[in-house]
Amino acid sequence: MITSQNIKEKSNPHTYTKQILDSKLPYEDGDPLETQWHLDAMHLLTRIIRYYYLQQGDVFVGGNMFVYFDPDQQKNKNFYNPDLFLVKGVSDLRPRNSWVVWEEGFLTPNVVVELLSPSMDNLDLIGKKNVYEQILHAPEYVVYNPNKRQLKGWRLIAGQYQSIQPNEKGWLWLTELDLWLGLADYTIIPNTPPLPVLRVFDKSGNLIPSPTDTESQQAIIERLRAEEAREQTKQAQLLAEKLKKRATAAEKRADTAELEIVRLKALLEKKRQTS
Repeated sequence: MITSQNIKEKSNPHTYTKQILDSKLPYEDGDPLETQWHLDAMHLLTRIIRYYYLQQGDVFVGGNMFVYFDPDQQKNKNFYNPDLFLVKGVSDLRPRNSWVVWEEGFLTPNVVVELLSPSMDNLDLIGKKNVYEQILHAPEYVVYNPNKRQLKGWRLIAGQYQSIQPNEKGWLWLTELDLWLGLADYTIIPNTPPLPVLRVFDKSGNLIPSPTDTESQQAIIERLRAEEAREQTKQAQLLAEKLKKRATAAEKRADTAELEIVRLKALLEKKRQTS
């Protein structure tokens, strides 16, 4: 059995490690995802979780990316490409073509999410589950079957996976994410009906927005602020015009009063002269 210890033992010799590093591990298998839905749903969830953890600075989120955990992988094909995985404690967030455990300080995924497809059900539920449990020791593993709309999850307890109990909505609380994982309708392709996809929610059940949603909300806020500023400017201009009219009217009244005083003085002077 491959363990994290013998991964280290295999990769310790400098010559062997150099051979592996120089081999340019493949990061594509040429096999397309089962459906466009798989591609879009996986991409959406990956972007949301990556954006959510962006400020933390030490969380890497990968999607449809190979995870290499065995230096002998070229001989025995010991690697997987989870639809989504998250690794904590990462020293940098540089782009990667794949996650090579022995090149990443032996950091392994904290969370793995797989979207099941008819051709991969047994592998994801049995084969991959055993690897994530017994070799990579991923604390949480989740699979979603879109045909059955069924979400299942397991949490690593004392070295073995125990089922995560869903709430009344069917959501799973993932301690490694500190978020709920559940379903929500979402329009992936414009002008098409919304479809249920995996989304994450905070402790209170509020939907975590996608980067696009966040940008749209920010754009709406900025537009409303601009409209409010324009309205305030308009009201200020109207007030200025009103005050200006009042000032003009006051000036006219002052001029009229001054002329009346002059007229009255002239009358008094004339009356004095004729007396």
